[in-house]
Amino acid sequence: MALEGLSKVLEFGKQLSSENNPYGLIAEQYGLLESLEELQLHNNEMVFKKVQEILTTYFEPDEDGDIKLEQFSI
Repeated sequence: MALEGLSKVLEFGKQLSSENNPYGLIAEQYGLLESLEELQLHNNEMVFKKVQEILTTYFEPDEDGDIKLEQFSI
């Protein structure tokens, strides 16, 4: 449920501004990406799939393989 809520918040932020998703930036600043990366190791397949969906929809890896907010070049 929490991951679904997070997805909805990030989607709403993307609708507010496709270039500057305010909720995505807050999530990144507060270490949410690290938590999502850890959840990729979760043994529940539904959790794994939802985390993958969030990461691929709203975030992208940089040259080092670190995941960043898709709309920002921080």
